[in-house]
Amino acid sequence: MSLTELLLATQDPTNRATAEAQIKQAEQASAEQYFTALAQELANGEKPVIARQLAGLLLKNGLSAKDPAKDRELKARWASLPVAGRNLVKEATTSALIAAQVDVGKAAAQVLAKIGAIEIPPNEWPGLVPLLLQHVTNSDPRARQISLITLGYLCEELVTLQE
Repeated sequence: MSLTELLLATQDPTNRATAEAQIKQAEQASAEQYFTALAQELANGEKPVIARQLAGLLLKNGLSAKDPAKDRELKARWASLPVAGRNLVKEATTSALIAAQVDVGKAAAQVLAKIGAIEIPPNEWPGLVPLLLQHVTNSDPRARQISLITLGYLCEELVTLQE
């Protein structure tokens, strides 16, 4: 079953448990491949919108958790991934940000905010805020809107780190 099929199967009560188990297994097998596959799904404009949104949700949930111990574990896992893999995820997610579908852009915005909260404090992604500010001055109103949303999410994440 392809990733798209698995993501869509999570929406079907009959297949949900099996699909979620296969997705969890993929995450445990290789975090780098898991994140990369989800980011590529999120960025692929030919995939169903719901599959792209779900890919974004899984990415976001793979980067943070409400439980403080689990949250630290997930952030450490991301930070331990090879730089090339992290960059691929960031590039794909950034491209999804200005997707034609606003809901896909919002999913990408949440993922970018989570990654930014991990990588901005140690100065590992100094280009994120300048990139978002470039989009804020874009002539496309959708790009401006989603960039402002992303900046809002990012500020929330960074403030949470301070508390």
